[in-house]
Amino acid sequence: MARTAFNIAATIGTIAFLGGLGGCQTAYVADIRNDCPQPVIAQLYKAGGAGNSERIGEEKYIGPGDRASVAKYGVPTDWPIYLQVDTKMNPGYPQQFNLTPGTTIFTVSQEGNDPKGKLRLDGIPRP
Repeated sequence: MARTAFNIAATIGTIAFLGGLGGCQTAYVADIRNDCPQPVIAQLYKAGGAGNSERIGEEKYIGPGDRASVAKYGVPTDWPIYLQVDTKMNPGYPQQFNLTPGTTIFTVSQEGNDPKGKLRLDGIPRP
């Protein structure tokens, strides 16, 4: 009887511990459509103080008219994550967008559909 009570208590403790771990992590997904006349490069970053950001995950090359996703799973909930999109011929700075957990849909375009036009990144969080 004592052994059964111990096993039940141990099982409940393990479930509570694992449940607590599960609440500490989340996922970020950027679903990107490239409406630019050239390929874009998309990457996820963990924001750091004083410009010390750290790339997390792989960079993704997305061709003109193509759609792809960049994602990172198992991210601690207290990490600020952002998406950065750039092109090789971008005359300005890479475009960045602060992400919320879950999936965000993006469209990347350039002014005047010109490879030398300013890059634009529009995002729509999914409910």
